[in-house]
Amino acid sequence: MKAWCAGKQRSWRIVLLLLLFWVFWDQASTRWGHDNLLREADTLIHEAGHELWRWAGEFMHIAGGCLNQCLFPVIVGIEFWFVQKDYYAVSLCLGWLAENLYNVGTYASTARSLDVPGYACLGGECNLADSHDWRQLLLRTGHLAQDQEVARFFWILAWAAMAVCIIWCAWLLLYMEPKKKEVEGGDAEAGE
Repeated sequence: MKAWCAGKQRSWRIVLLLLLFWVFWDQASTRWGHDNLLREADTLIHEAGHELWRWAGEFMHIAGGCLNQCLFPVIVGIEFWFVQKDYYAVSLCLGWLAENLYNVGTYASTARSLDVPGYACLGGECNLADSHDWRQLLLRTGHLAQDQEVARFFWILAWAAMAVCIIWCAWLLLYMEPKKKEVEGGDAEAGE
């Protein structure tokens, strides 16, 4: 990976890491966070997951939203690892996964209280108790009383994933240095 870092520009990669951490920190410090483009994309991916997993039965149809939300950054990360060979993008996907894990934990934490701001049902009126994914999942498994423990599990995973993301990004950034300009023949090679 050190060889991959050679000649890569740091500046815009640092900005991406800071933006991702800001989205994560905003969510962690305010419980739900503020609306942003990444959160909107995550919501779309979550909702698509319900339809994508419908074929696997009612339980997976319900769980599919959160499952899709967490699988998507992993799938994108795998593509960056094996196809693009962009290790910094892979580490950012880990941060994206962390952001989603934190969001899933926060959603799970409201299974009993149903305290979900801005919750809307597609098609108009709905009963939140019947449409809350985690309430339904935990009721069906007999673990509704453990919604806070489930949430803590996801939050711990989220913080661990974000810590690994930051450490990995910092390590990669440490070895990224712009290529020195070569003056031979008047050609100059610039970093990526």
